[in-house]
Amino acid sequence: MDLAFALFERHKELILTLNECLSDTRDILIILDVINILTNKTKQTQLPELFLGQSNAILGEKLLLTQEMIDTTHTYFDRMADGQLMKFMNQNINLDWHPLPHESINQFIENLSDESVPDSTKYISYTCLCDIPSVHIKTRAKLYYLFNIFIEKVLPRIDLSLSPGDSILIDRIQSARNYILSTTKFQLFNDTLVKTRSTSEFCPDIKFDTVKASLGEHPEDTMFYQAYKQSYSNASRAFRRTMDERAWTAVFIGMHSNDGGGPYRDSITRMCAELCSTKLPLFILCPNGRTNSGSNCDRWIPNVFPPNRPIPDEFKNQYRFVGQLMGMAIRTRNLLDVRFPTLLWKQLVQEKVTIEDIEAIDMQSFTIINQMEENIKQVKILNECEDGNVNDDCDYLFSSIMSELTFDVVSSAGQTYELIPGGFHIPITAANFEDYCMRYRQYRINEFHRQIDFIRQGLYSVVPSAYLTLFTASELEEAVCGKGYIDIEMLKRHTYYSSDSETTSHISRFWSVLSEMFSEEQKKLFLIFVWGRSTLPNRDEDFSSSFTIARLETSGNVDDALPSDSGGPILQWLGDRWEQVGITSFGKGCAVKGDPGIYTRLAYYFDWMESITNAWSNTSTALPHVVYRCDRTSTCGCGQNDVTLLSSRIVGGEDAVEASWSMVVSLRFPEAFHQCGGTLLSESFILTAAYCVDNLSIGGEMNITVAVGMTNRFDPRQIIREVDRIYIHPNYSREARDYRNDIALLHVKTPFIYTNNPLLAKSCIHRIDPPELTIQHPRNGSRLAVIGWGFLKSIGSTIPEMLQQVQVYTIDHDHPACLDSIYDPQLQFCAGIIEGGKG
Repeated sequence: MDLAFALFERHKELILTLNECLSDTRDILIILDVINILTNKTKQTQLPELFLGQSNAILGEKLLLTQEMIDTTHTYFDRMADGQLMKFMNQNINLDWHPLPHESINQFIENLSDESVPDSTKYISYTCLCDIPSVHIKTRAKLYYLFNIFIEKVLPRIDLSLSPGDSILIDRIQSARNYILSTTKFQLFNDTLVKTRSTSEFCPDIKFDTVKASLGEHPEDTMFYQAYKQSYSNASRAFRRTMDERAWTAVFIGMHSNDGGGPYRDSITRMCAELCSTKLPLFILCPNGRTNSGSNCDRWIPNVFPPNRPIPDEFKNQYRFVGQLMGMAIRTRNLLDVRFPTLLWKQLVQEKVTIEDIEAIDMQSFTIINQMEENIKQVKILNECEDGNVNDDCDYLFSSIMSELTFDVVSSAGQTYELIPGGFHIPITAANFEDYCMRYRQYRINEFHRQIDFIRQGLYSVVPSAYLTLFTASELEEAVCGKGYIDIEMLKRHTYYSSDSETTSHISRFWSVLSEMFSEEQKKLFLIFVWGRSTLPNRDEDFSSSFTIARLETSGNVDDALPSDSGGPILQWLGDRWEQVGITSFGKGCAVKGDPGIYTRLAYYFDWMESITNAWSNTSTALPHVVYRCDRTSTCGCGQNDVTLLSSRIVGGEDAVEASWSMVVSLRFPEAFHQCGGTLLSESFILTAAYCVDNLSIGGEMNITVAVGMTNRFDPRQIIREVDRIYIHPNYSREARDYRNDIALLHVKTPFIYTNNPLLAKSCIHRIDPPELTIQHPRNGSRLAVIGWGFLKSIGSTIPEMLQQVQVYTIDHDHPACLDSIYDPQLQFCAGIIEGGKG
């Protein structure tokens, strides 16, 4: 009896297994039929009865789906409309990673309109949906939802790690990646991340020589290369961290920093900036960017290698390390600020790269062959009409127009390569032109294939490849880099107000300015300023801390202040010229009683500046106005005109006299906005605050320009130069929040010419001997002038057109007003008016 019972149980188990296999096979066949309908717009196909038959059971009566409804809707949707509807659904469905069907999605679709007229207001951002009747959009959304419920059951039973071409089934499913909801992909993908995470609690140290990275001129000096050499060998395991975990502990050599997260984030930001710069040979600015034409001018493409030679192993491994960093970003949500084109992301998810993808980064890439093909087509049409000899006319066309062209191609980096062996010596003729066009297009489409494949290998060593191949290019880019825009509404949801609320008037104005008046680049700069990162998390759940807005408490009228222009100069009159004694660093409240401004003491940094530039020389109550008559024979410290400065203890500042401060510089970031001040140190160097440029010091130089020779910011006589190198003092650290060593030098691409130019003047700085006296320069009580284009008011103000000047006095660092702000009196000094009104 026991044997009979055992056989019966075994038979029943086999039947259940068979039924389960039959059910899986049935679902796969249903999915393939639906994919054919979605992806093949040229023919109408009946949906499987089993698919529609389960819609009522799965979706309920409110979301009933019939073949007649599908047929009517099908005519309204092409690939573009499908894509926009999927984008609309992904952006409005909460990405909560819960299995389908899910009540929140049911509710979302139920709330869609059943009206038979279009809703141009609801779909104002989706041009392809604006003219489609709302009822058909709802029907199409129900079709997508039901498709996703079926495919979510099938996907765990399929090996998606197979390469393209290895399985027709996998290829068909991956071809429908655009129709799979993000919540479907991420729910499955997240499960695999959890199963493959690192269980080790050990967090390795990576030692960064930031001085070497800042001053070095070789790729081996960069932060990226330093991290690569120390962590590449074990990155495939060490980078498999969970959300908000650190993949390494950043140790900045000589900085004495304790990595509580800030140095780690800073190291990632700096490495990303290096990748998209000329500091590393891995990526180059795309052709559109180099010619400043077309779209995607800010995109960096993989560097080009000879097609008939292997890529050196060192470059292969560095590309793999880039992929490993991408995997780390996906797992930990420490996003990367890299600007790569769509073609790179497409290849990473094994999606086909098209000619349109190449033209997106090089608008001229196919211009010549497209024009020649058009010319040949016109010749053939004319000859057919005139019964002429097509071959003779085509040969004449090639000999007259393309006689110097051979079987070669100019790469995206500007090198010329043979398309076939001996191609440099094979002229293009009518007989071989089609072959040339085929090889030319093949080269351009595959130009970066090997480099990106190494990146893909690194990525797949940190995150499982299976479900990642279902991502679209844009979804992968968002997972690695965050959204392509700064979501202000999301930031508002994660903001803490220490003394106010979201409805307070000045808080409302703050959000209005940030969301309506700031460009995307300015919003990114704002995030760098307050957070040290240029992107927000993708989801609300990914915020590990809140953005805090604290009110500035003041006993006086803060609107009467002249906030100092960070990076600008504070100068002392020497009797015949102005000497710069400091750099405006920061102040808790520029005109607030008891809160004077803090300035970097320049005398301490003379040797450091000289080591970099090697190009510059040493050079009580008064009347209502004082005129400071400059010695024009001095090599520094004098403008074209004398300074006239109010010396009474007024609140705020005043417009400067035209051409009186000819050494003052305006630092401008993207879109030519004034951001900080500075001074001319020499023909090639600008002196400013490290705080102004610390997040742009690696790779961001191309975004900075400096303007000199003007008192009015819009003076057409101003001289503008691009910055090509930034030198930040090696011991400066924004994370420390004490602003020690807040000093930086900027090197301009093209030197300034002082000869016969009265609008330009060098700033005077001299060495203090003996060095121990630097702490006394300037002496307490010295009368100084602060210069800059700082805001005239703290709220509701714009940057003034005219250069501003204000008189202040140095204050003893032991004074109660300075004790909480001066962290090191040897490096910093305090200046202002004790009762407020200046600073």
